[in-house]
Amino acid sequence: MKSSSASKIKINSFNDLFGADSREKSIKMITLDKLHPFKNHPFKVLDNEEMEELVESIREMGIVTPVIVRKWPNGEYELVSGHRRKRAAELAGLNEIPVFVRELTDDEAVIIMADSNLQREHILPSEKAFAYRMKLEAMRHQGVKGNASSQEAGKDFNDSGRQVQRYIRLTYLIPELLEYVDQNHLTMQAGVALSYLNVDKQIMISEVIIDLGKFPNGTMSETIRDLDKQGEVTEEKIRQMLSGDRLPKAPKRNITLKQKCINQYFPPDFDNERIEEVIIQLLEQWKQQQT
Repeated sequence: MKSSSASKIKINSFNDLFGADSREKSIKMITLDKLHPFKNHPFKVLDNEEMEELVESIREMGIVTPVIVRKWPNGEYELVSGHRRKRAAELAGLNEIPVFVRELTDDEAVIIMADSNLQREHILPSEKAFAYRMKLEAMRHQGVKGNASSQEAGKDFNDSGRQVQRYIRLTYLIPELLEYVDQNHLTMQAGVALSYLNVDKQIMISEVIIDLGKFPNGTMSETIRDLDKQGEVTEEKIRQMLSGDRLPKAPKRNITLKQKCINQYFPPDFDNERIEEVIIQLLEQWKQQQT
């Protein structure tokens, strides 16, 4: 069941959010020193070429679309949407900018913050990953559950529910590996696969990458994940893989237990499937004792 509050705060344009009739009455001029960044804001504000273009536009035309803020108890404000416009205003030499003050819950503010930035043309994978994670958590607080929440989170940005979950997996990468994804040294497939490894193994892979100057592709990363499931990820194997060396194949084993041996340990009413399940469980316990 979809949350009605989530649908109310979804934004596509300034007019959709606030209504064209109420714009002039609602806009306030606030000095820049009273505007503070959104907590855990996942989007980078860079002084790059795009910022220079925005600064020039503001110098010529001013800020056409007011930023969105919510009031703090101390009389200052938290930016919900408009971090790049605030920075551009600073660089353009402005002391104050137009804002629209809204009363928002934490979850409503998160969703507006995420949606207003996810519609930008140029977004890093890491930015999208943390934005989707924050938005999904906020939506679930509002009652949107299960796969429906992932589908709802990405539907306005041409991302399926599965793709949203893939982006969120990237948030489990250590910063070094996540930066490689942002820099296109690691593919999305590789980043997702490596995100399932624990921190120590991710650090090990990062160190091997730095040492060799080579990066695992998607297929290699899937293989590393499979090795990890079997408890067989080692630095030597990672080095072999990135160096282009073939990993030694595991020897073929064909073991048959005699019926007489089986009967010693299992009652007559155990079928083959149940016997196999017990054996696997015991082998798992033995494996854990060896590590």
